[in-house]
Amino acid sequence: MQILVPLWLREPSDYLQFSVFWATTFLLVSMLSGLQQEISRAVSPHPPDGRQPGGPDSRQPGRVLLSAGGIVVLGIVLILPLTSLIWGKQLFPDSNTWLVSAMVLALAGYVMIAVLSGELYGLERYGFASATTIVDAVLRAVLVIGVLTIGMGLVPVAFAVALPFGVAAITVWALSRRAVNGRYSIDVSLRQLLGNSVQTMAAALATGVLISGLPMILRLTSSSLGDETLAALLLALTLTRAPLVVPLLALQSYLTVSYRNSPDLAVRRALYLAGGVLLVCVGVAALVWVFGHRILYAIYGDAFALDGRSLALVVFSGGATAALCVVAPALLAKGKHSQFLLGWASAAGTTIALLLIFGQTLFGAILAIAGGPMVGALVCIFLIGNPVQGANPESVTIKK
Repeated sequence: MQILVPLWLREPSDYLQFSVFWATTFLLVSMLSGLQQEISRAVSPHPPDGRQPGGPDSRQPGRVLLSAGGIVVLGIVLILPLTSLIWGKQLFPDSNTWLVSAMVLALAGYVMIAVLSGELYGLERYGFASATTIVDAVLRAVLVIGVLTIGMGLVPVAFAVALPFGVAAITVWALSRRAVNGRYSIDVSLRQLLGNSVQTMAAALATGVLISGLPMILRLTSSSLGDETLAALLLALTLTRAPLVVPLLALQSYLTVSYRNSPDLAVRRALYLAGGVLLVCVGVAALVWVFGHRILYAIYGDAFALDGRSLALVVFSGGATAALCVVAPALLAKGKHSQFLLGWASAAGTTIALLLIFGQTLFGAILAIAGGPMVGALVCIFLIGNPVQGANPESVTIKK
């Protein structure tokens, strides 16, 4: 989709409008993914002998998860339309009501995915968990490309982006419910689950600022670059982060469960994975420096093609973000919710601060985008070795 959309929306201003809607929606989706991460950590399968662990609410985990999801959806339905009176016209000058409605539909559907996927990751039912992502992505690609091919306007495209979340969740739930119902427990009560989720959602919001929400942040902080340069930067960020960062972002729940199940190896594994990610990104950056400009120029023309050095720095910034995606879940797996939040918040805060200071030039904006994740990754590495626990003692999994 990200490769094809600029071919339909040739004007940089049109592409910016689509990017801002997409970025705003997925920034909030990124925030809600924190609910999935906490559910993944809290859900554990019953032992092979069939005995149920003695954690809080272990006999009614389904009710706890359903209640948590319902409370979050209610908050979305109430808060988003109300606050859109402040920011809606600024982000969406045209069709504000319809676009906000599409966002509400998207976020309510994603809460369903977050609860279901968290349950599936906690149970280590990775086949069903991956099916949720695949059904959602394929359906969105078909709908969005179909709407753009027909030549319909922005509002139909917005609803094509929003609808697949709920459809994917309902489809996979219908296929998986017999395999998961009654087969798991959670280690926290509803109140604790919501309290922990507030922290993981705040951290996930910071994640969204660094990834899916960057077009909106750059629009607000670096508008002096001009529409053409800014559109070219957004395209480069999108095309390079899709293969380098987004897969690791999608693996947050998997990494959390993996680190949780092997606590003695978690730190070493996180550092090795982060080092491997950085090495891959350095290699890709070198190739992009040499060939990137020519490839983008051949596909999109001069308006969307940055120079090779800038493209290489964009790739390196993606590597820094990818390393943070690998390291941070080790904190969540240890139950250090507040420190997990601190790592991501320091990365997002540093990025925004650097953009406000240096974001008026292309080189400064790219360095700001890279600097924040580097700071966040270093903070997480330091906190992983910190003996002070960031979570409630009650939230530690009870094992017999």
